[in-house]
Amino acid sequence: MMFRYYFVNRPPFYGARPDGAIQFAIWTPTQPVQELDNRYFHGWADFPAQLPFDAIWKWDLLPAAPAERKAYLAWVPIGW
Repeated sequence: MMFRYYFVNRPPFYGARPDGAIQFAIWTPTQPVQELDNRYFHGWADFPAQLPFDAIWKWDLLPAAPAERKAYLAWVPIGW
């Protein structure tokens, strides 16, 4: 099972994503993701394990899985 994360503020180049990504895509220009209300992202990366919420926050990611995304958005510090 893979865990996909979308890149909100920057492309997933080396040094701009957490270590351990199995595969990734860089979108230039940004592209909309239909499952996320056509919000635009810089790309995505797949990981073999779920990332901790603080890493998702640090790297400006958004989980693709609805349940993980809902839990993460409930965790996000106020004012995000």
